[in-house]
Amino acid sequence: MSGAGARLFFALWPPRELAEALAGLQRRLGEAGRPVPRERLHLTVLFVGDGDPEQVAAAGARAAAAAEPVRLGLDRIGFFARAGVIWAGTEAAPEPLLELHRGLRRQLRRRGQPFDGKPLHPHITLFRKAAPPASGTLAEPLVWRASELTLVASQRRADGAAYQVLERWPLAP
Repeated sequence: MSGAGARLFFALWPPRELAEALAGLQRRLGEAGRPVPRERLHLTVLFVGDGDPEQVAAAGARAAAAAEPVRLGLDRIGFFARAGVIWAGTEAAPEPLLELHRGLRRQLRRRGQPFDGKPLHPHITLFRKAAPPASGTLAEPLVWRASELTLVASQRRADGAAYQVLERWPLAP
C-alpha cells in the first residue's frame, strides 16, 4: 500500500506495554463490540483524508520538529453513539497535544492541503459496532509519554482498515 488512494492521518502509536494494557481493558469490557486489534490501536491527532502524501508528510515533519513529547493519562471510557465506538481517552487534552494538533493544521493550511476540521477529542478506539458501556473513569489511568508522530495511510478492507505507517518523526524535546 502506498499513500496514493489511501486516507491519510497523523497518529500517536502506543508502545507495546500500553497496547497490551489496552488489550487487557478490552478483555475486561467483554463482548462489548468488535474489538480493534492490538496492532491497530492508536490515537489520531489529525485526520487528513485524501491528500498528496508528499505535501502531507512535509507538513508533519515541520509540525513534529516544533512539538514536544506528549504525556497522556488515559483516564476515561467513553462511547460515540453515532459511530458505535467505545474508546479510552482523557478528560482534558494536554497542552502539548493541542499544540501538535494546531501545528499540523497550520502546516497543512500553508500547503493548501484540506483536512478534517473537527476539534481534537483525544481517544483510542477499543471497539467498533459496540453497545454503550458503563462509561466513566478508569480506576488506574494508563499513562503514556508519546515521543513520535506518525503519518499513516488507511485503506478499507472487509476485515477492517489496513494501516501502513508512511513516515515517523520524533517529537522534539
